[in-house]
Amino acid sequence: SIFNMTTAVVQFIGVICLSRFLANKYGKKKVFIICLSLTAFFTALFYIPSPTDISLIFVLNFLKSLAYAPTVPLLWAMIGDVADHIEYENYRRATGFCFSGITLALKLGLGLGGAIAGVIISMFGYVSGGISIQNESAMEGIRLVSSIVPAILFGIGVLALYFYPISKEYNENMQAELEGRRRLAKEEALEQSPT
Repeated sequence: SIFNMTTAVVQFIGVICLSRFLANKYGKKKVFIICLSLTAFFTALFYIPSPTDISLIFVLNFLKSLAYAPTVPLLWAMIGDVADHIEYENYRRATGFCFSGITLALKLGLGLGGAIAGVIISMFGYVSGGISIQNESAMEGIRLVSSIVPAILFGIGVLALYFYPISKEYNENMQAELEGRRRLAKEEALEQSPT
């Protein structure tokens, strides 16, 4: 649909134009917190428009997609930073563990999120099976699952990010230290290798 296509285009533009620039200037953590907060705000506003207020729905979707776009590549870059952090603290690299862990969490979250949404709308009287007209209560459940519920979950994500220890300054110091360690290890390996 044109709605989904617009979302994809806006997110693509946001990823290309905003992610790296903002992360380099302000740091990944700050950008992620601000963008996820804005995503929560614009998602909550989806509760306001009526089903026939298409123009407002498109505007909110545009704003939400633009706010969310930088978080997509930043998430994966921050997982790479976590792998560096583990190496920094423990002198051992755990890249595979970090990326497989986040992939598992994402898959579980998608499955659990879909199940929770289904339970919520069924509690409001949603009837499945191709019925085009739902009762007033079911429509309210659909509106909540499309706006307030995901906004709350985004808000929980924002709160969790405050416990993420890798700030821009910390990351710069960590990368410099790791680079020095790797250079030293390389020099030692060259000295010990047979000529």
